Amino acid sequence: MISALTVLRADESVLTRTRWSYILLAEEMRRIVAQPKKDAHELFRRMCFNALISNLDDHPRNHALIARDQHWALSPAYDLKPSPVIAQERRDLAMECGDQGRFANAKNILSQHARFLLDKDESHKMVAGMCEQMGPGTTQFAPVAFQRGMRELSEVPSSTLDFLCRRTSVLAQP
Repeated sequence: MISALTVLRADESVLTRTRWSYILLAEEMRRIVAQPKKDAHELFRRMCFNALISNLDDHPRNHALIARDQHWALSPAYDLKPSPVIAQERRDLAMECGDQGRFANAKNILSQHARFLLDKDESHKMVAGMCEQMGPGTTQFAPVAFQRGMRELSEVPSSTLDFLCRRTSVLAQP
């Protein structure tokens, strides 16, 4: 197993935080993993998920590649921490996720879709699908999260998910 921190050739110092990037990780993974398209798509989904649950702890040590037998692949997700909403107009992830840096909104996440080996339609469908599965008024996310041991979910889905999914109106733009 190697952490994304190692893959990105970064460290935990604020000075190297410029390498903390989902986009750079997706590009590095293309050189390393056995199924680049599959793993890049999964990384894109995780980036969306982290934005939707306001996971501010998505730093590169919480992403990794594992070698099962001879082939490298994106590891299963781990250390997911939904955070309570602090600001209504701005959410940031620990890692850059688009043209606007760490800003966790649909427009920013979609801005670099091609670097995750997704075409525009695929990326829009993926973000819309995540919002549909987890957004306000759905009951799919919370029961699964609680069943898997999450305990601090109370206000995250209603406020954070509403904030992010309402702003997916960018998906309708050409």
